[in-house]
Amino acid sequence: MRKVQPMRTVKLAVLVQGSVVPSSRFRILQYLPTLENYGIECEVYAPAFPPGGFAHRIFPWKLYHFVKHGSQLLLYLPPRFAQLRRIDRMRYDAIFVQKPLMRWPPLPVLEQFLSRRGHRIIFDLDDAVYAKSAMQRKYIDQVVTLCSCVIVGNKSLAEELSHAGNKIAVLPTTVDESRYRRVLKTDSDTVCLGWTGTSSNLKYLVRIAPALERLSSNPAVKIKVISDLDHVPALGHIANIEFCRWNMKQEIAQLSEIDIGLMPLTQDLWAQGKCGFKLIQYMALGIPSVCSPVGANAEIVRDGQTGYHADTEEAWVEKLEMLVRDRAARTKMGENALAVFRERYSLAHNARILAGIIRDACSLDRFRRPEAAAAR
Repeated sequence: MRKVQPMRTVKLAVLVQGSVVPSSRFRILQYLPTLENYGIECEVYAPAFPPGGFAHRIFPWKLYHFVKHGSQLLLYLPPRFAQLRRIDRMRYDAIFVQKPLMRWPPLPVLEQFLSRRGHRIIFDLDDAVYAKSAMQRKYIDQVVTLCSCVIVGNKSLAEELSHAGNKIAVLPTTVDESRYRRVLKTDSDTVCLGWTGTSSNLKYLVRIAPALERLSSNPAVKIKVISDLDHVPALGHIANIEFCRWNMKQEIAQLSEIDIGLMPLTQDLWAQGKCGFKLIQYMALGIPSVCSPVGANAEIVRDGQTGYHADTEEAWVEKLEMLVRDRAARTKMGENALAVFRERYSLAHNARILAGIIRDACSLDRFRRPEAAAAR
């Protein structure tokens, strides 16, 4: 009888933007305990001063970019490079890089350092950073060529980075289902239309303000906006609207108040790169949603089954009114959404895929460190 060989332990250095940065939390950090079960040991390296930091909350907008770029060079880059020097001395099988290491200037100097030292790089991207400028496009293209594997959050990103060839893998952003247990609503007499996200994405919600204003004329409809702002002037005129500041400890309770999730987008390159994360949050709590069928949204929400697609003001009003009026339809679509989440987007499901991607990347001899190759 053939003896089964034990699984070789993979040692992985994980470079993130910060421990509370959403992309860092949901793209890699939440997987770390589960990855240990697949023989992958991770050590996390987060910058003491994240790129940009909290400059946007301290300085006037006209000074923000100047301060952000200055902090990148003076406060972020030196300690980050010191981390890379330490990583270089360690014997990791690969380095997981979540998002580009340099925000400004967009040059692949840190990634090139790791590559020239013979490290395998697994690069994870969940935003269309390349859509910001020609310099960003060139930066991302250069980083991709240095990597043994590129992981992206949706098919649109995969198509844009198709020159990575068979090194590219699609892994949706997901949430830990053990945390997402819907709690009882405090107000059961109204139907709550809800949106959650950072203030930088509120521009998409403002796009459907006319539709929300029409719906808010119904006293049974309430609108809830969960973000990092206490008030949004462009939405303040809408009746029955509530602005709620996001709180990590209260996140599930805040989301549980929502009966119908919202995710409007524009049809452009940046929006096409979005990974539909808020839709997955809604699904994990059994909440049906209405969204713009842009990028990953069109795939995540199954039109007429787990929610609806809407691309005009009239469509937004029509689809939302249908769900507001029909409690049974909301319940059924919510159940369908939860079933799809468990099948395709659960943490356990994606952790198994991610572990396979990492272990496969670490088996590529052409990315072996020079001294390791010489010892063979």
